[in-house]
Amino acid sequence: MKRSLLTAILICGISYSAQADIRDEIAAYREEIVEMRQVHRTRYDRPVAQQLIRDAFTKAGIEESMHHADNWGDQVYLTWTRVEPIYQYALYRLNEWSWASPSERSDAADVSEMMAAGMTLLRGVDREVEGWFADDVANWTERALWLDAAEALGCCGDGYQRYGELANSAFDDSIFPDPHAVGRIEIFAAVPEEGALLGDWRGQRLARLTTLIEEAIASGDASEVRRAMQTARMSLAGVDTAEASTFAELLRILEERMSLQAVSVGDILDQAEALPDGVLRTVMLDMAQDELLARTGHLAPILAAQAGTEEERDSAATQVLDGLRRLSMLRDDAIAPLTPASGWARAASGLTAAAQLLDIANRGDATATEFNDITNNLGSAASRLRFAPTAPFAGHAGAIASQLDQVREAWGHAADALDGVAQAIGGDTSGLDRAIAASRLLDESLDPRLMVAEMTDGFIEGIASNIPFARSIIGWFDE
Repeated sequence: MKRSLLTAILICGISYSAQADIRDEIAAYREEIVEMRQVHRTRYDRPVAQQLIRDAFTKAGIEESMHHADNWGDQVYLTWTRVEPIYQYALYRLNEWSWASPSERSDAADVSEMMAAGMTLLRGVDREVEGWFADDVANWTERALWLDAAEALGCCGDGYQRYGELANSAFDDSIFPDPHAVGRIEIFAAVPEEGALLGDWRGQRLARLTTLIEEAIASGDASEVRRAMQTARMSLAGVDTAEASTFAELLRILEERMSLQAVSVGDILDQAEALPDGVLRTVMLDMAQDELLARTGHLAPILAAQAGTEEERDSAATQVLDGLRRLSMLRDDAIAPLTPASGWARAASGLTAAAQLLDIANRGDATATEFNDITNNLGSAASRLRFAPTAPFAGHAGAIASQLDQVREAWGHAADALDGVAQAIGGDTSGLDRAIAASRLLDESLDPRLMVAEMTDGFIEGIASNIPFARSIIGWFDE
């Protein structure tokens, strides 16, 4: 009898200790989430968002379109209100768990693991929020630039109409996912009903993502599929398995390529070729150059990540330095009033990330010295851009057959196209033909369907057996 009583006391003590530990974790998570939310509230509250747009317009030299600043700032604020529920619902769930008794509803270790995975997911989303809004502000600014250019030309010739079209397409390559979908991402599992256990929260998350993907695919809208992929990629961080992490990495590359695919460099150059010499032709060439730089920023970290042998790493380092030299020469163009700076910033970010992967700064030779000189130069220019770039994803090795060859080929086409555009900007019309041909080949090389077609069977089977919607996404690109 005494032994049974002692055992019961020990069990109660352990249970109470576990429950206290969970509540300590909940308190720490709650404090962290409140701080995250407050940072963004401070940045994107309505009057602040309006001022954010006004400041961006002022830096870009916007005049005629300045009257749009407050209305477009309202749109930035409204977008934040759609994202904010991800933090609010997470706090609500933490409150539910703090009121519940984990020892009665589920094993304390299971609850702790679920919450840790949820915080990993939320932290990952939170790291991306600032970049989304920076891109949003950049797109509003780009739209204003084109509208100002149209007003400067006056109604209603071809140039005026073309600038209007460019203004309307400013958001075509937006990196912002569906804000409603972000706001609805479930960070923590619900407290189970009385007498029930926590259950398979990973499986439940994957089931929700499968529904999201299937609905997007059924819509037949590529932009909807891309946004669903963005939400799925972020949410996989909360699944916390090796397969989920690997597939999330591949989804990021596919997202970027779909975003790049939304704007055809070849089409921009075709339009430039059809125009007479003048401001509009120059602007179109600058646009093409910026889009090509964006593709360089996408490719550079993958090129570095895929380089395995010492010879491959040396080759990649040479190519990365060539890209950085080009950026250094274009630093003044990147902040010109009618030049979209997003591509330049992506290239600076991607090339810097690639250099870090290759450890160029510590090579102990002349390349390290040159790298440090160039990056210092780029840093001063980047600080003057209207938004701060974020380092893109470096890529995943082993999943794609001959991926290094693909990336090298695309890199070569991008370099050829950039050289051709530079010649055309300098007045050599033959460079434009070269740029058009190379950009068409580049667009083909970066087609996400090509990447999916080269996925190894072993990779597909391994991922699809663990991620229910992986085969649906792969099948969508295969069609």
